[in-house]
Amino acid sequence: MPVHEPHRRRLTRFVTEAEIEAFNTLTEAKIGKVIDIHQQGLMLMARSVPTVDHIYYVRLEPRGQAAEKIRPFQLGLDCLWVRDMATKGCAWAGFRIIDMSVRASDCVQRVIDLYGRPVDE
Repeated sequence: MPVHEPHRRRLTRFVTEAEIEAFNTLTEAKIGKVIDIHQQGLMLMARSVPTVDHIYYVRLEPRGQAAEKIRPFQLGLDCLWVRDMATKGCAWAGFRIIDMSVRASDCVQRVIDLYGRPVDE
């Protein structure tokens, strides 16, 4: 009988080579930088430690050359996990996308198509 693995990833994650910063749309505070992304979630290198089981509404802003090809877009995110980094006050944080417009979905796909590299697991 197979073991049920509720947290096993179903989609390939893509490390993004684009610089994309995440901002809290309510406070305008920078949350962090997108490290990897797929159509159902993303991982941030967070500047301040997010709260697990907390909902965040974020604006993702591509920087540099990516800003010429991808406009800022918004997502609703649920923080699933946080792991401290060696740098004080910084953390890795995993989020599930819980709210996304068609335009935002197209932007996520564009990030993947233009700047994504599959994560080897």
